[in-house]
Formats: sequence, C-alpha cells, structure tokens
Amino acid sequence: MIHLRSIQIWNFRSIKNTGVSFGDNKTVFVGKNMSGKSNILHALEKIFDTGNHPIEPSDFKNNKKEIYIKVEIENNGIEQEILLEAYLDQTTKQVYTSISDPENIIESCSFIHIPSDRTIQKHLKNSWYHSLVNMILNNKESLSKKITKHIDKESKNNEYESHSTLIIKLLNLYLSSLEEYNDDSLKIFIIDQPENFLHPHGTKLIDHLLQEIGEKNNTQILYSTHSPDLVANFKKWKYEISDIVFTKKVDGISQYHKIQNKYGKYNKIMISLIFKNAEVFFSDAIILTEWETEKISLPNIYENWNWNENDLPNNKTHLTPHNYFNINMKNISIVDVGGKWTLGDWYCFACEVFWPKNVFAIMDRDSTYESDELMIKKSIRQVYNKDVTSPCFEKYHWIILDWEFENYYKPEAIYRFFKETIEKRAKKKWEDKYSKDKIEKDIKKLKLHMSELDIKGKISLSYEHLFNKYFQKYSKPAIAFHLSEWMCNNKGYDLKLIKILRNIVVEFDRE
Repeated sequence: MIHLRSIQIWNFRSIKNTGVSFGDNKTVFVGKNMSGKSNILHALEKIFDTGNHPIEPSDFKNNKKEIYIKVEIENNGIEQEILLEAYLDQTTKQVYTSISDPENIIESCSFIHIPSDRTIQKHLKNSWYHSLVNMILNNKESLSKKITKHIDKESKNNEYESHSTLIIKLLNLYLSSLEEYNDDSLKIFIIDQPENFLHPHGTKLIDHLLQEIGEKNNTQILYSTHSPDLVANFKKWKYEISDIVFTKKVDGISQYHKIQNKYGKYNKIMISLIFKNAEVFFSDAIILTEWETEKISLPNIYENWNWNENDLPNNKTHLTPHNYFNINMKNISIVDVGGKWTLGDWYCFACEVFWPKNVFAIMDRDSTYESDELMIKKSIRQVYNKDVTSPCFEKYHWIILDWEFENYYKPEAIYRFFKETIEKRAKKKWEDKYSKDKIEKDIKKLKLHMSELDIKGKISLSYEHLFNKYFQKYSKPAIAFHLSEWMCNNKGYDLKLIKILRNIVVEFDRE
C-alpha cells in the first residue's frame, strides 16, 4: 500500500511556508478565486511531472530565495520523502532544479493533472488526455482500437461541454479497466474544478466517479472546487470534513487550514451539510439561527428594510445604506442549524472554519434558557479557552433575543397583514361565493384571535395557530418569506430587532 501523506512548500508562488496533509482517499481544496488553492496541486505537478512542467522564474515568490517542495509518502508502512529544490540564477535568470527521489517513486507512479479549461492537446503525447487514455489501455488490454477511435472522435469537438463530458466517459472507462488489471504503483489524479462546464447531473456523475476512484488501492484524488455538491458529499471513513483544505490569502500570502474532527465531534454537522447549508464553505462570514423562519426572514429584512444614513457607521457614510446592508454582496450566509441543541456545536465549527470574528449566533431566550447558558459558556470556552459570565456573551458574538424571534413582530402589523390577505384572497378566488358579510365575520374572528395571543407563553405557537387557520395551503417557509417581505415594507418589525441585525453587519465590517 503506497500513499501520499503530506506536502511541505517554501517560496512557491503565493506560498511562503506551508504544510498540508492529504486525506486517505481524496482531498478537496476550497477558497476564493486567486486565493492559492490550486498552488498545492501545481506544486505536486512540479515534482511528479517535472519533465513537462519544470519550475519557472515566475514560480518564485521571492526570486532571491530557493524553492523547496517536500512530499512525504507512506510505502507499506515505511515513510519516504521526495524533495525538489530550485534556485534562480540572478545573472542568467536560469532556473536550476534538483530532485531527490531515492526509491524512484516518481518514475513508477501515474500522475494526471486535468486543467480547469479542459484543453485537449492531442498533438502533445504527454498531455493529460493521452496519459489517461494510456492508463486505461494499459489496465484493460481487451479495449479494442475501435473504442480508442471512439474516444478520439469525441475529443475532436472543440466545445468545452464536450470536453467535460469526455472526462466523465474516460473516468468511467478507467474504473471499468481496473476490474481487469490493477498494479501497486501510486496513482495521483489532480483536477482543477471538476464541475466546470457541466450540467448539475454531470456534476453528480463526476462526483460519484471521483469518489469511487479515490477508494481504490494506491490511488488518490485531489481537486479544487467552487461547487457545494463536490464538497458536502461526506462518506464515513472514506471522505470526511477533515479532508477539506480551506484556503485564504492574507497580505498576498496563501494560508491553508483543515478542520480537525477529533472523536467525531462534527459528525452531526456533516450530516446537516450533506442535505443543506453546504454553501457555508464558500462564505466569508456566517450568522447561525435556530430554525428556518429566521433563515428565511433575515435575508429579506436585510434586503427590504428601509435602511437610512443614520444606520451607517460614521466611517461608511460615503456608501448607500442599501448596498452596505446587502449580505449577498458581503458574502454572509445565514444558516438554520435545526434547533438550539446543535447551536453550540455549530458555533465551534463555524469559528474553526471562518475564525471567531466572522461568526454570529442568534438564540431565543425562552423557558430553557438556564440550561442554554451552560451550552453557550461551553462553546465559548472551547473556542476562546476561557470562562465567561452571562452579560459577556455578546462580546463573543452570541446574540440572545429578549424572547422569541416572533416577539419582534408588531401585533398590529400582523393583524393588518392577515386582514389584507383575507380580503385579497376573497376577492381573487371567491368573488361570487364569498360575501362581504362573511369577510367581515372572518376579520372579526381574526381580531378575537389576535387579542387572545399569549405573549407570556410561546408566542410562535400562537402565531402558528393563526397561520394554520388562515393559510392552510401555505408551507411554513412560504409564510415566512411572504410575511417578512410584507413586514419590511410596512414597518412591522420592532426596531429592537432591526438594531440587532444592523449591529451584526457593522461588527463584521469592523472586524
């Protein structure tokens, strides 16, 4: 069993000095454009395909210093190293490179790097296309010239979509070829953005193929991606959250970090990410909420509330309020964690991914708040390694509402919303059958229901009762969407809530 374990890099492109360990089956790099997520992949290419991709003068971050790229490999339990060293002659501007590979691993391994532009250079026998075809033919001798001609015919089309479709066919053929033949050499597949030019169904197909290939012996898959589908596809013991490498550029230097899922502490979060919330991997900041009502309502409030110049910080008065509070432009994600009992774990996870300054958690203060405080203190202790008292929670970006989110609805605004909606629906759908008297009767009933709202109890249940009575055909998310939009346009939210949301964006901006 031979396995690529880690890489250490010095002075290469936007990398000053970094080290990254690789997953057992596959490793996924995520980050913004130009953050340096592909530089790790190119560093591997410089070692394993140095004949075709030698070190260039432009690869030196500092051309007065040497480039070092060290790869650690485990070969049947034995640790081995490959070291590339390069320096740039300041007089001749020539690059001098040496590679130390005592076990001749490079010569025996198969290395394929599929670029993001999907260029197929058939005239170059050392291109990724020919390398992959040769691997297939070497593995499966029964492939006839007819199949090879079919592959060549597919590759003649210059459209990117056809090229990407061809990759799926080739990877599928490679998988089937392993049924007939498989050797003990190291096989490394590197792909820049596998989702490029693919229909969503094609993205699912290539995800499935890459997963299967990565699970084969002596084989590793490494790719960079902007697709949530290609990140949040976890499989226990095969691909986990610790196999994701997060990339960020700070002051021109690429930084890389991984999430440590020690003792499976983030296993429940991984399940949540598979089905929803995968966009968090591509966000700059995150607001955690308990349920979907807040997840749906908050973006609507940020977008539709009538923000004014007084809402702007003093140093941002040159901006328009609408643009300043646009969370999409700021790349802020709002995540519904599915209940307060997971909010603490999500807070710790999000702080590890985005750094604590880029995370806020919003929680109701209800009858269980005494035990909730223990959860909050525990999460802060895990992130900051310190004990805190209750009044200090906001300092650590925990926002505790006065009661429930629904308590910030103005009751008179809710009443107007129902009244207008009943009248509109009656006029639109039941004009012939719905008499004016009946409309008035329903509105009187509505008034009675509104007066009976139990503010001291769980008001969300009282509101839910009203919605179930008057909007039986509407789902809860649909109601939250329409209601939050209407409340913004009619100033139906308590200004305390608006101040809380305003301060979150200002705090993100300050940090």
